[in-house]
Amino acid sequence: MKNLFISDLHNKDVEHFTTDTGLRIRRKMDKPFKKMCNVFTNANIIHAESGSGLSDEEYFDNLSLEYVPLENYPIQKGKNNIVVERYPKLNPNEPYIFVCNHTCPEDIETVLNILDRNAYLILGSIESLQYNPEMYLSWLNGMIPFDIMDKTQRKDVLKKMCRVLKSNSILIFPEGSHNYSPNKLVHFKQIEKL
Repeated sequence: MKNLFISDLHNKDVEHFTTDTGLRIRRKMDKPFKKMCNVFTNANIIHAESGSGLSDEEYFDNLSLEYVPLENYPIQKGKNNIVVERYPKLNPNEPYIFVCNHTCPEDIETVLNILDRNAYLILGSIESLQYNPEMYLSWLNGMIPFDIMDKTQRKDVLKKMCRVLKSNSILIFPEGSHNYSPNKLVHFKQIEKL
């Protein structure tokens, strides 16, 4: 069944895919949205304290491939336990672009749950937008859908991102599919004012 109301969002232009009021509401409603999202995804977010006091370089240099016993974390049975090993110190009033890899079926919801601010999802799957009922949660959070096969929509994504980044953050999964191989750094061109 086709998703009502949201199935054609990718066809909206830069000024109409979201409103200034929508940006403000999503920023203010981020914490209640996360609570709702945690209920729907049965999530238990665990903020680990490992590596506190270390610089990023020291922390990543000390990472080990050894198994970490579950007893080290307050795991809850019957929950989707998400361990956040290290979260950066970010300016609370500054928008960011968060770049992630697809690793599990609920990876979008997982990342939205752990971010400390609202981040509009960049969505390149029109089929998901039109038929996946989970897209209503993404719409409530805020998203920039586009058809990756449409040259004009691909170009407009950058303009839409610049509009969102004036007040809110962006979440993007650049490889566009699940990638279970070791990750390499993704390089982006600098986004300049359009």
